[in-house]
Amino acid sequence: MITEGLSTNVSMFLRAFLFILAAIIYLFVISWALTLLMLACFVPVFIFAGFFGRFMRNAQKLVQERKALISSVAEEAISNIRTVKAFSTEKEEHIKYDKGNELVFDIEYRKAVWQGFLQFMASLFVTGSMCAVIVLGCKLV
Repeated sequence: MITEGLSTNVSMFLRAFLFILAAIIYLFVISWALTLLMLACFVPVFIFAGFFGRFMRNAQKLVQERKALISSVAEEAISNIRTVKAFSTEKEEHIKYDKGNELVFDIEYRKAVWQGFLQFMASLFVTGSMCAVIVLGCKLV
C-alpha cells in the first residue's frame, strides 16, 4: 500500500512539475516580460508562506502539548473519580480542564486568523499578478 501510494504521488509530482516547467518555458517564448512580471508577483507569497509554515509548525506543536496536558488532567480526574468525589474537588478539576481548553482554543484561533490572512494575501497577489499582466499586455499590444 505504501509503495503504491508513494509511487503514485511521485509520478503525479513529476508530471505536475514538468507541466509547470513546460508552461513557464512556453510563456517565456510568448512574452518574457509578462512572464517575469507574473513570476515576480508570486515571490512575496512564497516568502510569506515560509514564515507562515514555521509559525504553523510551532503553533501545532504547542497545541499538541496543551491537548496532552488537558487529556492527562481529564484522565487523572476520571481514573481517580472516587478521590475527586470524596474531597469534593470536581469544581477545581473542571477549572483546570477549562483553563487548558481555553489555551488550546486561543492557539487554534490564532492559527485560523493567520491561515485566513495567508489565503487573503495569496489571492491578492495572484489577482494582482493577473491584473498587472493584463494591463502590461494591453500596453505591449
